[in-house]
Order: sequence, then structure tokens, then C-alpha cells
Amino acid sequence: DYMTKPFDGRELIARARNLLGRDFEAYALLREGGIELNLTTKKACYGDQAVDLTVKEFDLLKYLMERPGQVYTRDELHDVLWAGGKEGDSRAVDNIVLQLRKKLNPECIETVRGRGYRFKE
Repeated sequence: DYMTKPFDGRELIARARNLLGRDFEAYALLREGGIELNLTTKKACYGDQAVDLTVKEFDLLKYLMERPGQVYTRDELHDVLWAGGKEGDSRAVDNIVLQLRKKLNPECIETVRGRGYRFKE
């Protein structure tokens, strides 16, 4: 309609905002394997229980959940979490994975021997 008739630009913007607002919640949640991440509030749930995650735990879990089945090396995950700013210890990723396994389903993050980690599909 907007291509064939004159229209008020404010009305178009209001309608677009309304449509985007309606669908935003669908994109703000990641659900996989009984785990739910709310990307807006930065909160996590496992089953019906809220789970307190640190910023790094949340970021790592989000990254892995967005790409289930994809294997990442420690170095790749280290670069994602610290954006190249923290040098050295790639074992920090192992510690975060360990903490996530304690707080969530221990089988949700799979170790791929000799390669790295992946979120189990």
C-alpha cells in the first residue's frame, strides 16, 4: 500500500516499531536441551530453576547454544570471551566449562577429544 498511495512517514515508523516489538521476544530467547537463555535480561534457567551465571559463563553458553554441534577449540572460545585482550591461559575456558557443567546439565557441553568443545544437539 505504501508504494502506491501517499502516506505519513510517522505512521509507517509507528507500524514498523509495533511489528518489531511484537517479534522481538522470539529472538531474545535461546532454548536448547532444557536450558533457556534470555538475551535481553541476561538470565538463565535450567528446567524450571533459575541459574546464576557469571558474565563469562553466560557469554560462553550463548555462543555455544547459537551454534549447536559446532566444535570450537579452547583458543577460539578464549578469543570470543576476551576478544584477544587477555593473553595466555586458554585453560580459563576449561574452568568456565567446568562451572557451567556444575550449574547445568553436565552433558550439555561436550568435550571433543583433541579438538575442543561443542554444545550437544
